[in-house]
Amino acid sequence: MKHNTIDVIVDAGLCCGCGTCEPVCPENCISFSIEKGGQYIPEINQDLCIDCSLCFKVCPNNSINYKKNIEEPLTVYSGATKDDKLRYDAASGGLTTQLLLDGIESGAFDAVIVMSGDIPSKYSAIIATSKNDILNSKGSKYVQIPNNRILKKLEESSYTRICFVGLPCHIRGLDNYLKIRKKFKDRIIMKFALVCGQTLKFTAIQKQLGVLHVDSNELKQYTFRGQGWPGNQIIKDNRKNISIKYNGNFSMGGLFSSPLCGVEACTYCEDHFGKQADISFCDTWHSDQKEKCDGLTSALCYSDKGKEYIETISEKIGNVRIEEDHFKNILKIQGHMKPTAQIQYLLNKKLTDNKITHSTEIEVNLLSKVKAVMYIYIVSVMNLINIKYYPVRVLALSRIFKKLLR
Repeated sequence: MKHNTIDVIVDAGLCCGCGTCEPVCPENCISFSIEKGGQYIPEINQDLCIDCSLCFKVCPNNSINYKKNIEEPLTVYSGATKDDKLRYDAASGGLTTQLLLDGIESGAFDAVIVMSGDIPSKYSAIIATSKNDILNSKGSKYVQIPNNRILKKLEESSYTRICFVGLPCHIRGLDNYLKIRKKFKDRIIMKFALVCGQTLKFTAIQKQLGVLHVDSNELKQYTFRGQGWPGNQIIKDNRKNISIKYNGNFSMGGLFSSPLCGVEACTYCEDHFGKQADISFCDTWHSDQKEKCDGLTSALCYSDKGKEYIETISEKIGNVRIEEDHFKNILKIQGHMKPTAQIQYLLNKKLTDNKITHSTEIEVNLLSKVKAVMYIYIVSVMNLINIKYYPVRVLALSRIFKKLLR
């Protein structure tokens, strides 16, 4: 193993699988595959590696900063698309998709990077340039996707007005990539982030399909959200058309909330809200309308450019309906998505004797140590049994252990 590579991140258990390391490699010696643990992990061809350290430098987790990890946006808007069908089919209010459509159709963007695909094994980033491309990518995809693998292809393209959409880790990786590929920077004119609590391992998808008696080889459609708000998950194969409530035991509210189902590195994320983006989007869970409509989206504007874009689109094109909101309302429901003293304690143990830097203002006390140790012990014991042998209700119930880290 070389000493300045992405292997440092992988060995620490902090690889989020964003994909940024693959396109930056000058020797093309990094590739991604889904390992036995059910998540994407970069693999280095050690015979080709020249130990240039570029893969380490672009990693969003090469340094972790817990100072001011929840940054208040300049402005928050909440709203939805005026297209009723899009709103019904989208994960929340369809606001993100509509803003991308308006950007392409108005000429503000000549390309948009989105995550697309009909089934989890085929999810990947694409360069979207048409209405159909964007519509086909709508909806949340909670499983891990190495989105930034597309950066080299995008850099080699002729597009000059690019809107990049990704999770907060993708955006951080992109920013690191642009520090090295400086001539490419001016072509990324807008960055949209999708607020993220944690991505899922593919073993969680396999568990769900197994319980539902769906053959993954016959899978035709797999959507995490849609059909109103909070919506249903739709799974189709050659024989079945299954609809599962979003908050049910077999979906996001149960099985997928288990600590065995999430990518571990996401636990240590410095910024779930995507403060490095121009606009970051999330469900408007705090709204009193959440049970009475087909979805609402909150847009957290972290830059003047992002604020100006959403206001201009709203006023001049008129396909979205927005009103000003307050970040404190977002935090009432989603404020738990932040580093805590328990997470700080666990991270400290991971960062012993390696090159990953860490800044923090979080103080670890005895209670936080006890909670952190309890969490790790419980998860370690649960991991002794393969996830496929657990009853779904047990996995759904195990989500309560996550509260030890809050």
